[in-house]
Amino acid sequence: MRQTRTGRFLATRFLATLATVAAGAALAAAPAGAIAGGGPSLGDAYSFVAKLTVGTRTCSGVLIDAQWVLSANACFTENAGQGGAPKVATQATLGSQSRAVVDLVTRPDRDVVLAKLASPVTGIDPVRVGTAAPAPGERLRVAGFGRTDTENAPAKPYAGTLSVTSVAGTTIDVSGDAAICKGDWGGPAFRETDTGVEVVALHSTSLQHGCVGETETRDGAVESRVDNLDGWLERQITALTAVPATQHAIALSWRPLWYSSFKVYGSTSPEVPVGPATLLGTVTTPSFTHAALPAKQTWYYRVVPGTGAASEPVSATVKGQTGRPDFTGDGRDDIAASYDTGGASNKIFVWNGGSPALGVPTQRWETTPGNWEAYRARWLSGDFNGDGRTDAAAFYNYNDGLTKLWVFYANATGFDSPVVKWDGGFGNTAAQNAKWVAGDFNGDGKTDIGGFYDLGNAQTKLYVWTGKADGFADPVERFDSRPGNWESYRANWISGDFNGDGRTDLAANYNYGGGVVRIFVAYSTESGNVNPVEKWFSGAGNYAAENARWIAGDYNGDGRADIAGLYDLGNANTKMFTWYGTPTGFLDPAATWETGNGNWELGQSRWVSGDYNGDGRTDLGAFYNYGNGWVRIFVSYATPTGVNHPTEQWDSGPNNYQAESAQLIP
Repeated sequence: MRQTRTGRFLATRFLATLATVAAGAALAAAPAGAIAGGGPSLGDAYSFVAKLTVGTRTCSGVLIDAQWVLSANACFTENAGQGGAPKVATQATLGSQSRAVVDLVTRPDRDVVLAKLASPVTGIDPVRVGTAAPAPGERLRVAGFGRTDTENAPAKPYAGTLSVTSVAGTTIDVSGDAAICKGDWGGPAFRETDTGVEVVALHSTSLQHGCVGETETRDGAVESRVDNLDGWLERQITALTAVPATQHAIALSWRPLWYSSFKVYGSTSPEVPVGPATLLGTVTTPSFTHAALPAKQTWYYRVVPGTGAASEPVSATVKGQTGRPDFTGDGRDDIAASYDTGGASNKIFVWNGGSPALGVPTQRWETTPGNWEAYRARWLSGDFNGDGRTDAAAFYNYNDGLTKLWVFYANATGFDSPVVKWDGGFGNTAAQNAKWVAGDFNGDGKTDIGGFYDLGNAQTKLYVWTGKADGFADPVERFDSRPGNWESYRANWISGDFNGDGRTDLAANYNYGGGVVRIFVAYSTESGNVNPVEKWFSGAGNYAAENARWIAGDYNGDGRADIAGLYDLGNANTKMFTWYGTPTGFLDPAATWETGNGNWELGQSRWVSGDYNGDGRTDLGAFYNYGNGWVRIFVSYATPTGVNHPTEQWDSGPNNYQAESAQLIP
């Protein structure tokens, strides 16, 4: 900027030299250089002003998002008005930070370009883009890194004030004591209000009166308006993304720009019409989780930031794999255990999932003495109400054939007080004759419960309690083996979406004795579970079921549940085998790891599964009982090539945690 009689003001600096100006002509079309007649900006007050080095040329710009700078399209002459990567190497400097410019988005109707930085700038607040039109006579602050009246390449931006003389559809004319000079091109013209800075225009062309090396006596410049871009900025920068999340949900995130309130719209229609019927919610942070969605369903989304324009629609398809135990709803699964403190009192502890290690246990619930006898409860977990957090549930045996289902709904800090969501009535449900598993059998985003009842005479029936937002539907019979066909004690039931269709299936490892095991799967359908069908046969004498523990999980992250078998080889040696799920069954078991002799007594360990580090693959967690009140938690983290050996994640220390008093909540 040049120096004037009234002091130093920001001399408007522009990139190209001024073309010959005919007498009486309007402003020349030369891009402006640095601001002459102005003064250096004060400290970091204008740290949002960017210096752009385009090859050997200098331009200016303004930071409107941590990763986006607004500037003049004419700065990038080699791109000839086309977007994409700059044709010559370009660096943006803001304060002490320098970032490469990696992408350009041009505006065809005016001299405006959006420049994307290689990585976000930190510690500098972006400025918002104003929406009120400049008015004739309005005084605007102007800033840039161009020439001044005495310098060719100032180290700091200069700032000054110019008045609006006329307003057109895409430009405004300005004049005053400051001048836009070579190097100022793309710098901001802005208002300073009680709520902050508002950019309304960018330096485009100038007569460069007062700029070093110039002789022009007339003053004035043309600015490109940015106040009336009609949502163009929001559509380019918002960068709305939608990704499938755990628990039948889709997670949305976007860049906030200068807004603090956002309306989220969603629809199964690709157009996503914006209106009350599609409004999912209004939030104050740039993220949103759309929960309780049917599996395999595709949703489309738009976000409207504040008073801005709607984003372009994005879509995601709900994962088919049923979520594991994420009690905190943070996207990483947790380990939970019910602990018998004596005197018919009980506590629930949760170890939060994390990377590279689990968190320390936190107490999430406690009964008063005399209210909960631990041995009477059989625990399950699932997102029973579809809110995105895993809840806990327990079938509680009152004797005399009376069983009640208690549900502990998860909240942000723990669990709500348990509530009875089903009462079997006296003489109707002998809890000791039942085995329960949880899963989303109908794929609606809410976890259901399956109960296998031993009726005697080698007859087993399956009943399903379908999850609802406020509880469960009454149990419905889904399978009857008929007498003589299924001895309940021989079957170890687990649940998982083994074929990846979005509904949880049920699998049984059935022990025929003599080292013979068969895996049966009851695949879920829209109408309910079908009869179990055989999907693997061990062969005679090959697999002693009594030496194995079975756990389901998606260990390779392909959207289909697999089965892990922990097998006791004797001599304190345990080996893990994995049956990877396919659309029609399982691959033959693959040996994953072996502890070696003297390292792992399978009988001293209890196993659960979950995606504890949030990488999309299910891991295995084990409570290992060392005796004397000493327990350690080990985790076998899944990788793209298999499941790693167990590594220690928590140590209770001696005499601190009685393994016999704990029940893991699967």
